[in-house]
Amino acid sequence: AMIAGSSFDLVGCAQRSIERVIEEQGLKVLLLDQRTQDVTSMSYSFIDMLSKDLYLIDKLENQARTKQGYLKALVLVQPTEENVLLLCKELRQPLYGDYYLFFTNIVSDADLKELADADEHEVVKQVHELYLDYFPLHPYAFVSNVPKPLLGEGDLDSATAQAVTKSIAGVLLSIRKRPTVRYQGNSRACKRLAEDLRRLMVQESSLFQFRRSEESVVLFVDRCDDILTALLTQWTYEAMIHEFFGLRNHKVTVTNGGKSEDINLIPIFDEFFATHLHSDWGDICTAVREKVTTYQKKTNMDARDLDSMKKMMDKMPDINKDATAMKKHTAISDAMNKLIKDRDLMEVSLVEQEMSMKSSHREHLEQVHEVLDSPKAARRDMIRVVMIYMLRYEKHKDNQIGALRAKLDQKLSLQPAEDAMLSNVLKYGGDARRASDLFNDRSQTARLRGAVRGIGRACESAYTQHEPMLKRTLHSVAGGKLSYDVFPCVASTPDKDWKPTEIVVYVVGGLTYEETRTVKEVADELKGVKVIVGGTHMIRTEEAMDRLGSM
Repeated sequence: AMIAGSSFDLVGCAQRSIERVIEEQGLKVLLLDQRTQDVTSMSYSFIDMLSKDLYLIDKLENQARTKQGYLKALVLVQPTEENVLLLCKELRQPLYGDYYLFFTNIVSDADLKELADADEHEVVKQVHELYLDYFPLHPYAFVSNVPKPLLGEGDLDSATAQAVTKSIAGVLLSIRKRPTVRYQGNSRACKRLAEDLRRLMVQESSLFQFRRSEESVVLFVDRCDDILTALLTQWTYEAMIHEFFGLRNHKVTVTNGGKSEDINLIPIFDEFFATHLHSDWGDICTAVREKVTTYQKKTNMDARDLDSMKKMMDKMPDINKDATAMKKHTAISDAMNKLIKDRDLMEVSLVEQEMSMKSSHREHLEQVHEVLDSPKAARRDMIRVVMIYMLRYEKHKDNQIGALRAKLDQKLSLQPAEDAMLSNVLKYGGDARRASDLFNDRSQTARLRGAVRGIGRACESAYTQHEPMLKRTLHSVAGGKLSYDVFPCVASTPDKDWKPTEIVVYVVGGLTYEETRTVKEVADELKGVKVIVGGTHMIRTEEAMDRLGSM
């Protein structure tokens, strides 16, 4: 049976899928694997689950589970070889009365036969494919979280290619689309994934029986087309949290003053986080202060008589909820504030933003030297600023790349991995590797347009001036202006002026939170156009640098 949502809301699709699993009547146990446990926790409240007669939520791999024949088992797992083996073992000696199997992706005939052979006691009542093999970060954003996300010039290994293809197929089956497939032509990884996806849609044509979507497209782009975005310090809330602490499946560990704290940041369960996902640093500091003040007002109520005490008790659930949110976001903003000051990031980031936005070699060279001479700038930030300078000025006739690298080495005694970062940044994401005009300066018109745009954006924060390449790419796709020579189609090419209104763009090699915010902005700007962005995983500057250092 095929179950899927019908809109461009991936969190909604995930919620409907989970509801379909747990709606079975009677007392039941829900068995998950690590992946489905994470996906479920990102989109559905466990309290809501337990209210649906769920007696227990457990892991399929947990061998300590006991026999409870009066329970129905709802199994929601990825159809991996390991999970199929675990299920076969369980079905030969079942712990529960009935089994309802829900797989998050397409199950092979061979696996189905293996399960049928193992079901000697005939306890399996239903088997479903659910298409939930992706992590829905937001209604408009997902990641595949593949084991070996690609950042380098090599080919994708088969296991990673298969995992990515199945993940994207799951998204398409969730939103019920059979799109045209396009890819960045100079990227072997993008070409392979585009061809694999097209092949899968043909092989599984009975599943993709939606009317050929004239209006929809999947576009594969490679991180190498814009490594700059993955190297910039971030200044909006969600992106900053990932940048400083590493946000994975909406979970983060924040360390401050030697103490570590595990924090869940799930927008659908955290109103403050949902409201301020894309707020800049100044607004966040103000909002956290206001949250603290509001909480203090609520808790400073005078409970002198029974009536006022009752009013206070009535407000306790809200007060407790506020207290939890306040404590969490205060801890995060305090820890970030300390890091910003320790690393002198306000100063360093201004130089990054300036270089990302315009060409002014003499001025920027002076600013980079100031960062390298600063007693407060962190080692990694010095290296990063030089990498950004290299990306901006590799073609400039008077560039000082050699001199800056020598100065870095003299000052820091560069480790081999750090030296490799500097050597590989242009090999990986330099002008020769890019399909797009990253700095918007390959033509005179583009330079003039950049100057005009610079004036228009002057009123915005100096720390969030930069716009990812993805923004221009999406506008080009929607406007029918993205070159078919540079971004070809798999199979037939549509009409030259084709303007799709449903776009799924997938970043191979890692997606940034700056890009998820950009997709939300583009969807708001392009009325009538729906956009979803996906990636192999979420990337941040630390990982981008490490990967360049180990290429």
